[in-house]
Amino acid sequence: MVWSDDSKYLAVPHWMLDRSQRLLVLNPRSLLIGYLPGLFHVLELPSFERGVIRAVDSPANEPASVECC
Repeated sequence: MVWSDDSKYLAVPHWMLDRSQRLLVLNPRSLLIGYLPGLFHVLELPSFERGVIRAVDSPANEPASVECC
């Protein structure tokens, strides 16, 4: 999980029943939640700055950079 730099949003990898992950973004103040597009294997979330979530999919095996806004 990673908080946005302004602490308004929380990005969370969410496991699905088929063992893939989706990226869930929460706004705890307004109780809004939403998924960003795409399915992933295993997400590592190093940063969430200026509205951009930077992630690495499958960091231990064939890592791929991901950026979402």
